Amino acid sequence: MSVHDVAAATLAQWLTEHEQRLAVAESCTGGLLAGALTNLPGCSMWFEAGLVTYRLSAKTNLLGVPAELLARRGAVNEDVARLMAEGVITRTGADFSIATTGLAGPEGDGTDVAVGTLWIAWASRSPAWVESQCFELHEPRTSFREDAVELAITGLLQRIERPF
Repeated sequence: MSVHDVAAATLAQWLTEHEQRLAVAESCTGGLLAGALTNLPGCSMWFEAGLVTYRLSAKTNLLGVPAELLARRGAVNEDVARLMAEGVITRTGADFSIATTGLAGPEGDGTDVAVGTLWIAWASRSPAWVESQCFELHEPRTSFREDAVELAITGLLQRIERPF
């Protein structure tokens, strides 16, 4: 059992016990996050939806990220991550969300964002909050995506288990 499998099981237990639902909006993880979460038996009790919004147009059409922002700054930045997390909650009605956007490489995306940059955002419907964090992962594409999933899951666990 991998580290993110243990974290996913812990998150699933917390969400089930608190009767909360989770949705994810993914870009650089390409469905790997939803896959790790839905690999658990009983996930339909707490997993609402997963949107893989890889292209800029999908971020706009499915999550409401402004096209102007994406055109001006690209997809890998704090504002986009936060808007993705908020957008998936708004569109699914979930209680919590996780959003991932990053540059796994090996090539750049034409912006000044360095290959290996990862932004993750976590959001809650009530009480309403959104938090984000940048990570620099300098590793091959496959490892980048796996580590992003682990950071996404453990990051939400850290945030929901602390007192507000």
